[in-house]
This record gives sequence, structure tokens and C-alpha cells, in this order.
Amino acid sequence: MNSAMKKKAITLALISALIVIGIVGYTMEHIRTTRVNRDLTRAFDLMALQSDLERYFIGHQKFPLADKPLNAQGATSCSQEWATLAETLNTTLPKDPQQNCSTQWYAYRSDGKNYKIIAFPEQCDRNIAQQLNDPTRPCSTDGGAWMRSSTGATLW
Repeated sequence: MNSAMKKKAITLALISALIVIGIVGYTMEHIRTTRVNRDLTRAFDLMALQSDLERYFIGHQKFPLADKPLNAQGATSCSQEWATLAETLNTTLPKDPQQNCSTQWYAYRSDGKNYKIIAFPEQCDRNIAQQLNDPTRPCSTDGGAWMRSSTGATLW
């Protein structure tokens, strides 16, 4: 192979590598942006749910009851209890943007006097949501939860 052909081969290899790097970079950024947007939706959903619950409390002097634990067997956005809660609040309740019912869902618990709602973000420790961190399910590399609650339910 003469030197001109070697230069063409090297140039072609470099261009191919740059194209692959560009595609991988674009894909990674798209995935990151999508995750950030889903987590922003979760944060806004928690605040909207809190507003709905506070509004209900003003009219009824209690929160809707949901005494099951804050886990997959409780009143989650994957369960019938979520639909019942929506009817009670007379609103459409949001569901998690990914809603896979094993790792991404919303949950609600209330004893009538206090309430807590939680969500499981894809990246719990985002700066945008530090005030949402759940002290009972702290952010770590393994996950964690965000929450909104009345004062008496913070540690549920």
C-alpha cells in the first residue's frame, strides 16, 4: 500500500470514528435530557397532588383515608385505590411518566389527619428537588424517593 492510500485509509477511519462518537454523544445527551424531563414531571406531579389534597382538606377537614403502607401493595398509581382517590378528590390524578409498577410509580398514605405522597425519580439527588427528598427513603446510588407530606407524616 502506498502512502497516499494509507492517508486515505487513516482519514476514512478517523472520519468514521468521529461520526460514531457524534452519534453516541447525541444519544447519551438525548437519554439524559429525557430522564431529567421525567424527573421534572414527577416533581411537579407531587406538588400538584399536594395542592389537591390540601384543597380537599379545606372542604372536608380531613384527608382521604388510605391506610396501607407506602409500598407497591399500597395506594399506588398502579392500583384501584388510585382511581378511588381520584374520584374522592374529584380530579384526574397523574401517573408516573414511566409507570412500570415495579420501580416507577406514585404512592399515597393517609390516616385522615396527615398524608404522604411519594415518587421514585430516576436520579434522586437532583439539585432541582432537594426539598423533595424523603427522609425515610433517602437518596443514594441505589435510588431513593421524593415526597410531599403534612408535618405529622414526614417519617412514614
